Amino acid sequence: MPKMGDLMDLSNQLSQKMDSTNADVIMSKKSELQKAHDDMMIWMRDYSEKFPYDYKLPNDAVAIEKQLDVLKEEYEEIEELKVRTLKVIDEAQTML
Repeated sequence: MPKMGDLMDLSNQLSQKMDSTNADVIMSKKSELQKAHDDMMIWMRDYSEKFPYDYKLPNDAVAIEKQLDVLKEEYEEIEELKVRTLKVIDEAQTML
């Protein structure tokens, strides 16, 4: 989440650098930046639906174990998203 602002800033910087010789490459990278941003928004929305702000931890061990499994899945998803996001940020910065 802390890198979401970087995604849009880099997209704007790439727009300023675009000319007729590099338009396709820059538009492709801008699309990747937008996708990384959209993927984070989707993940945050999905997470908040599974664990709303006022979420109360269940009282029984079976229900807690189920929630732990969901949290592990969420962790794996956000780690993958982090790797993809940092990669596209690095690639965009290299283009600048």
